Amino acid sequence: MIGVSCASFHEHRTITVRLFDEYEDKELTGIVVLIHTFRREIKLSIDEGEWHWIKIDEIVSVG
Repeated sequence: MIGVSCASFHEHRTITVRLFDEYEDKELTGIVVLIHTFRREIKLSIDEGEWHWIKIDEIVSVG
């Protein structure tokens, strides 16, 4: 899972991240633009000017 995120970061590849949610898992598609190891988060760029900080612990799968 982390390897795919790193490939997205280094190679600017688009990935789809499935996130845990209490009622229904959510999916976000974008490019990892920053990996914050201390806070265990990735910054996923969804669209120009739109991004989300995602906690690594909330990630169910990456593809």
